[in-house]
Amino acid sequence: MERKIEIESVWEDDDLFEVKVFASNGSFSGLACCYTQREAILEFANSLSGFPKEQTQTVNFSTGENENFSYFSFSCKCTGKSWNIVARIKVAHIVVDSALPKKEYFSEFDLSIEPSAIDSFVSSLKSLAASEIGSVKAILKAKT
Repeated sequence: MERKIEIESVWEDDDLFEVKVFASNGSFSGLACCYTQREAILEFANSLSGFPKEQTQTVNFSTGENENFSYFSFSCKCTGKSWNIVARIKVAHIVVDSALPKKEYFSEFDLSIEPSAIDSFVSSLKSLAASEIGSVKAILKAKT
């Protein structure tokens, strides 16, 4: 299984932008459809642009942790003096149906990432935020 994060749009109305998020570290993976907004995806891209600018910089993004909705979170930082980049990924798929017990599935892991991969991801996130539903997939490939 490839080490990566994939984000693609699946639905939209006047208030919400639904994205499907798949993330894998090669051993563990998670898949969830999460609600966010186009502006939040663009802000995520802008916060990652040029990362890392300094060794202590961190970038955090979340579609919003909630006990009743699926969500995705991403926290990226440099480790050590070598400027190695590590992203902590959490994908939560939560299913709530009034007639059935709530189902919760979580996957959380770290990915090592090259700076050039972040640059490519930023570009694809900006395209995702501006494009038609289902036409763009933002992919961040991790080190193998």
